[in-house]
Amino acid sequence: MADEAKNNVQEPEKKGTPFLVKALIIATLAILVVVISTATAFFVATKISSKANNQQELVQKDTNVDSVEKIEYGQTAYFGDYTVNLNEDNPRYLVVSIYFEYSPKIKAKELEKIKAEVETNKVILQDRVISILMSKSIADLKADNDFIKLRELIKDEVNKVLGKEYLINIRFSNVLIQ
Repeated sequence: MADEAKNNVQEPEKKGTPFLVKALIIATLAILVVVISTATAFFVATKISSKANNQQELVQKDTNVDSVEKIEYGQTAYFGDYTVNLNEDNPRYLVVSIYFEYSPKIKAKELEKIKAEVETNKVILQDRVISILMSKSIADLKADNDFIKLRELIKDEVNKVLGKEYLINIRFSNVLIQ
């Protein structure tokens, strides 16, 4: 028994792995869990982001299909109200307000000079416009549903008098055929 007591004193009992080794294993596992969860979150976020971008591109493509080309209009100037007899056997007349639409490429200073030139030649321009309007019959105006030919005739005649292609369109308002 005495020998057994000596053996107990000389050799301490082993209780398993030391505390430091356990702490290192737990820390390694914790770091591994954090790295894996971060990588998973990054992967999921990039997938969701790419799906959102694809959907946004599809929406943009859809809206581009429906988009309309923007038309650039020039400045308009009132030219006058006209009441003229039409080219008919029975007395018929046309009442219309006319506006000149100038090219949008014309600069402001040049536009003022052109308007002054229109004012200087107003009697000649009115004579030409009235002659064109009076040469039309109701059948002509009905056939020219949107007055496209009439607009072109007046525009061309005004541009001839002015000497350059200043007008891009003629605008009508208050049109009445009686």
